Amino acid sequence: MRARVRLVAGSALLLAAFTAACGGSSGDPAPKVPAASEETARLTIFVGMPEEERAAPLARKLQSAIVARLSGLGYSVATEEAEADVVATLELTVTPKPSVLVVYVNGVQKVNYAVHAALTAKAERQVLSTATVDYDAEEGASSRQVDVLVQAVSGRRLQALAKARKARADKEAKAEADRRDAEDERREEAAAAQRKAREDADAAAWAAVNLAACTEPVDLSGCEALAAYLKKFPEGAHAREGKPALERGQVAQARLRDERDWTGAGVETCKAPKAAADCDGVKGYLEKHPAGKHVDEARAALASTRDTIEKLRKKEEAEEAKATQRREAEEARSAAKAAAEQKARERQECVSDCKENQCGWRMRNYETCVSVCIARVCNR
Repeated sequence: MRARVRLVAGSALLLAAFTAACGGSSGDPAPKVPAASEETARLTIFVGMPEEERAAPLARKLQSAIVARLSGLGYSVATEEAEADVVATLELTVTPKPSVLVVYVNGVQKVNYAVHAALTAKAERQVLSTATVDYDAEEGASSRQVDVLVQAVSGRRLQALAKARKARADKEAKAEADRRDAEDERREEAAAAQRKAREDADAAAWAAVNLAACTEPVDLSGCEALAAYLKKFPEGAHAREGKPALERGQVAQARLRDERDWTGAGVETCKAPKAAADCDGVKGYLEKHPAGKHVDEARAALASTRDTIEKLRKKEEAEEAKATQRREAEEARSAAKAAAEQKARERQECVSDCKENQCGWRMRNYETCVSVCIARVCNR
């Protein structure tokens, strides 16, 4: 925006034109300036001047009057152009008024000026309205004249701009709401599909469960399907039914496992042992089932054969020691025999070398050469 003050040389014609303009408008009724509506109050208006002319008293005074009037009517006035929806450009043309009398004050000629003010409002790179007034610089702009200028930024076009802005905002808000609704619908559909898939998987996993096989097991695999279901669907549709059933089944399976391990412990063999390891199964049973059903019988069996087992252990250790000695002696004999055989093979190879390579068969003392070679090389 720009505000400019321009001095123009006076003349009688200009005076007559100015007088006619002022005289013709002085009797006009004050314009009706609309107060800010709910829509227009949302728009911000900036009225300013370029930096170099803000000090011009006439422009600054008129600008302040316009801003005050707009604020009084409920409009939102911005302090920075970048923040405004509507930018008002204030331009002043100041013209010396011709006079038949020349007046001096302290030796300086006193000059009166006529002011032509124009306020142009723009928004979205389009002109909304322009208003102009003329007034005497010494008297200043009247409130009626300020209202004439204020009309440039508060008329029907401003209302239309506000409505257009609101319509765009409403359209954008509706589009955003529709987008959110569509996104919510897509999420709900995806969630529903996921729930359906999980419910189907839950039902399929439950169909493989046999509760009776778990709660009244005949073997140790009766609860595997139920345990797999609860692991995959801990909060599944049948979890409330499955969890207590699994607990009962685990108790029953513990009894089965106890009987299975006791049957395989070999307690009868332990009671009449023939080897030191004949009671290892009973010991293993006690380790796995310290509170098992057959604990007393197992401990009694171990106590009754403790001495026998100890004697068998010592006997087996002695036999093992003898077997180790025999094995080591046999290994030593085998090693010595292998070494002798290796040495014999090496001597035979050495003799052959003496006969075939070290001594030529055409030699006059061939036999003597071979004998000496064998004695010196092969018999070392």
